[in-house]
Amino acid sequence: RRPPRSTLSSSSAASDVYKRQVYNSGGERVEGYTSFLWMLIVAVVQIAYPRPELPLLVVSISFLSIGITVLWQYVERSGSGGGRISWRGLLLMAWIFSSPGFVIWNTLTLMDTVLWTTLLTIGTVILLSNASVTLWRPLIVLLLLSRPEGMLVAGAFLLLDALRTTFTRGFVFAWHKIRGLAALYIAVLGILTVFRLMYFGYPLPNTFYAKVSPDLLYNLRTGSLYFLWFITSNVQVSLSLIALFTGIIVNTVWLLKQLPKGYKYPLDLERWRYVLSSLVGFMGLVIPVLIGGDHFVLFRFYQPIWAVLFLPCLSLIDVFHGELLKMPAILRKMFVVILMLAIYSIPRDGWLSLSSASKIRYELVLAEQGQQLGSDLNAIFPVDRPSVGVIAAGGVAFTYDGIVIDVMGLNNLEVAHTPGNRHGYKNHAAFSPDVFFRQQPDLLLHGWQDILKDLFCDERFSPAYQLAVITDNERSITAYIRREYLQKLSELGLEVRLLQPLSSCP
Repeated sequence: RRPPRSTLSSSSAASDVYKRQVYNSGGERVEGYTSFLWMLIVAVVQIAYPRPELPLLVVSISFLSIGITVLWQYVERSGSGGGRISWRGLLLMAWIFSSPGFVIWNTLTLMDTVLWTTLLTIGTVILLSNASVTLWRPLIVLLLLSRPEGMLVAGAFLLLDALRTTFTRGFVFAWHKIRGLAALYIAVLGILTVFRLMYFGYPLPNTFYAKVSPDLLYNLRTGSLYFLWFITSNVQVSLSLIALFTGIIVNTVWLLKQLPKGYKYPLDLERWRYVLSSLVGFMGLVIPVLIGGDHFVLFRFYQPIWAVLFLPCLSLIDVFHGELLKMPAILRKMFVVILMLAIYSIPRDGWLSLSSASKIRYELVLAEQGQQLGSDLNAIFPVDRPSVGVIAAGGVAFTYDGIVIDVMGLNNLEVAHTPGNRHGYKNHAAFSPDVFFRQQPDLLLHGWQDILKDLFCDERFSPAYQLAVITDNERSITAYIRREYLQKLSELGLEVRLLQPLSSCP
């Protein structure tokens, strides 16, 4: 393992920090992260903490707490609670924390999901509250910097605000309100695009080209299946869909009836909350379908919209609040308690379904295993470190001081931009055998045949690589070794034990 920071000289510490900020020191320029803004946050944390996991957990929980608090205050204000805790707030909290996926993906994973969740939630509250332009400006900038989907979501927020303003104040007023925000949107997007083109030559993050298939029909097919699995995993999603589509249909009819009347003011806040929350929820559900879904468990791509999906349900309840108020107080309290219990107990992917064998556990330990593997490689190869090809490339690259070749393409320009339909294992279908044989890492780790597209059966593989165990008497690593590099291992005084290939080929 690397020595603690207190034992390093200042120059060595600075060098160590730099190595953790880039994928390969001195390597090609590549935007191997999906969120520009989250990358900046992580980089700042790493400057202060060489082991940033705990500080990033604090950051994640803080962001999530801000988003939930803003939403909770809005829900309470939109009712008759006046900011105090009411049944509305209690149901919201029950809804939010009934989903283990929402909690896990927004905290323990330390990924940009929590940033996207917070911004999407706050943006929805700003939209539904008919807030001033002052609040929109920073949000537009942050959305565009957070994820590629920010281009769509920020634009949609502006259009929805313009729609409401046009219906309530007229087109001219809406234009004067939106034009400055539209100019800001275009300016920030333009600057970000120019930076990417100048930095590594492409207008979107490298992860987009490596993950998303250019085949729209394929994306719609796999994305629709992802959406159907999400629906069947949790009955609350079905409840939200009923409220959401009811809101879209009923309110579309209502809006059409308003056209002959022209605009009027003050606006019907309760009705517009239902209109806009339904459309935002619909947008959040459609985006993962358009990009083809995701391979991670617990529906990572749907967690950012999870809290917002409660709002159409709340609006539907508000429509029938008169009937609820007719119930005796004791019955209303019993109704809320029963509904909260149902929210927690019914979902198939709820907390009671989790166990130590849950697939999400594998996702959480994979990076840790990769970091340990990188540390072992450093120890086995103190000098003349080999280049290593990896599939799960983040953990290894974080600790290993040699060259790491990301064969999936997230941090590899040649792989990401190799032509192909990206069909196969979702988000891991960019691998190219031709590129692999051009780059030829000294070691190939993690040999998953389905992801590597039958690489081991390629006629070029066996003559070029040998499966073996490398050991320095304290540690051992199993890898496919480039045959020309086998001689180098002997020169380094390492023990090499040859193995039979793990896969059988016809």
